[in-house]
Amino acid sequence: MITGIISFDLTDYQFPEKEWDDCIVIVLGWWLGVLIRLKKGASEEEELLYMDGAYSVTVKNLNNSMCRLRFIEGYTDVLKTIDLYPLPDLADSLLSAAQQVYSACLDHQWKSDDVDLLEKRIDQLSELYPDLGTECQG
Repeated sequence: MITGIISFDLTDYQFPEKEWDDCIVIVLGWWLGVLIRLKKGASEEEELLYMDGAYSVTVKNLNNSMCRLRFIEGYTDVLKTIDLYPLPDLADSLLSAAQQVYSACLDHQWKSDDVDLLEKRIDQLSELYPDLGTECQG
């Protein structure tokens, strides 16, 4: 499994912690899937899950431009809530991170079903947000 740093780094808050290490290809694949479902209107609220630890971020789509983020530890303990966060900003951050990870996988010639899924989800999210990120070079 490919691991790497994957955490939320807001101005005054890091979640789950500043340099959280997790199965980055798998987690980013999941997270892009969440944003795809939210953008397509398939659901109104989703969870960004981590593989390690009992941490998640719930994302509630408020109006396709804003969302509510809840940072959760232990399945029920809400550590922080951001009531209005731009959904395109979240998509841009995650898409950028996914593109960087995917490029590193290509550079190292790492191949797996998870890497293939990440590439597919990058392409799907890029189509939904054409003004974000750059094209996935696959």
